Amino acid sequence: MSEQNSKAASVGSILAALLAAGLGRFLGWAFGLRFVLPIVAGLVVLAMMKKKLAPAMQALAPALAVHAALLTWGLLEFALNSMQYGLHISPIYIVLMLVSIGGLVWAMSQPGIGPVGLLLVRDGYTLLMTLPSLNVFTHGSAIGAVNAMISVGITLLLAGAAVYFLAMAAKALQATPA
Repeated sequence: MSEQNSKAASVGSILAALLAAGLGRFLGWAFGLRFVLPIVAGLVVLAMMKKKLAPAMQALAPALAVHAALLTWGLLEFALNSMQYGLHISPIYIVLMLVSIGGLVWAMSQPGIGPVGLLLVRDGYTLLMTLPSLNVFTHGSAIGAVNAMISVGITLLLAGAAVYFLAMAAKALQATPA
């Protein structure tokens, strides 16, 4: 099962890199960089975890890689939106980022069901809270609507993938004898 997840993560990474390069070429370098950096972060975490994890824990590597990509995407979105619209930090965003960073560090240093469960809840929350944002496409300018559509779409894809891979990792970890 972990080999299948690894192949899915590799194929997904290649497709995402091609999509990012294409969108970057079409929409500009800053926009493209916004797509490339999460992919790079995910691939770095994937490579680190593939080397570190025992064979029985390999299902965790793609899950943490996708979570790292989601975390990087969220931080970049925050930075770019702050530069464009002004700095606004909501308390829930701070909590989500701290849980995300802390959970990732915890999972990388002490892999197990605890940090996987924490990240699963955090990414599931992101997925559920982003779904209502789909109505933004009817507001604002055409460029604003395209940017919002892409931002919400990528967030939903990454959060959905993170939830899927984290759930698969939790299932594999529960089946692994302690």
